[in-house]
Amino acid sequence: GYQTPSGGYQTPSGGNQTQGGGYQTPGGGGYQTPSGGSQSPGSGYQTPSGGYQTPSGGNQTQGGGYQTPGGGGYQTPSGGSQSPGSGYQTPSGGYQTPSGGNQTPGSGYQTSGNGYSSPSSGYQPETGVAQPIQPIIKRVVVETIGHSLNQGQIILNGKTLQAEGNSKADSSTVGFLVSSIAKLDPQLPNTQIIIGEFQDGNTFTANYDAGFDKTIYFRAFIENTAGTTYGSTLKIVIQSKSDPSKMNPQEKALSNLKSDSVEIPGGWLQNSWFGSYKDFENGWIFHAVHGWLYVSSDSINGIWAWSRDRGWVWSTNGLYPFLYQSNIGNWIYYMTTKNGVAHYYNYSIKSVEVHTP
Repeated sequence: GYQTPSGGYQTPSGGNQTQGGGYQTPGGGGYQTPSGGSQSPGSGYQTPSGGYQTPSGGNQTQGGGYQTPGGGGYQTPSGGSQSPGSGYQTPSGGYQTPSGGNQTPGSGYQTSGNGYSSPSSGYQPETGVAQPIQPIIKRVVVETIGHSLNQGQIILNGKTLQAEGNSKADSSTVGFLVSSIAKLDPQLPNTQIIIGEFQDGNTFTANYDAGFDKTIYFRAFIENTAGTTYGSTLKIVIQSKSDPSKMNPQEKALSNLKSDSVEIPGGWLQNSWFGSYKDFENGWIFHAVHGWLYVSSDSINGIWAWSRDRGWVWSTNGLYPFLYQSNIGNWIYYMTTKNGVAHYYNYSIKSVEVHTP
């Protein structure tokens, strides 16, 4: 039968009851709406304040939002959104990603990995301190000057011309490439790299033992953080030590000069103390200052040189540019060359003389 104590109805066998105009089904598929809402234990819907909840499906909205307890749910308590799986939250219109490290507390952005923050539309490094500007290092020009001899050792000489803004400290390495062939390449096995040391100013030197090589080529280099630059290539001809007793005076004089000379462009030889000259291998040389000279040796490694204007003069390493002039029995001193004219001081007449080579 049916009973309606307050306008409702009940069916004991069918299990339907309505209290306050609602209805309930004790079976698996019943419904109840005590205050205009609805509940379904089997199907899992409830709307206490106009929202809905699904215990099995996991959807809930409080204040118009929704939440999914499963892996991909969202929640918006005040118009924002949150996703624990995807990691987005906007409590006040901004966003935050815990895994990606982005946060906008006030329309700016911050990246924990990249270190930027813009609370007021600017940006700031993570440390908050301005980084110093690194100086710009430029390549340095280098010159191969020449060589000298010291107790059988060859001393190689170079010079740097510092680039504007650089200092000597910027040069990490100076030295020379040395080889028995003219092709100087640091990648070739027959090219030696000789590290040099700075001397006075921007000049630098390195010692080299030629061993059994009769001819060597060398060039200066300098390396810094901007790269490596090289000077010109020079040649050193090392004379074999022949028996002086088998040489004539002219051969001995030329041998003494060549043993301390290096080839320079144009077929010239640069002697460490006597200057530049060309060798014609018959006793005659043409000197860049003194002109044509016929040379001969003495017993102490000095050089006698005959010229048309002065006759025989003599000098040696350690005395030059003083020269002893035989026909006046006194010394002359080479001073300088101006406009191609050599100037000498004659101690015999105590005055300056000029000569054009």
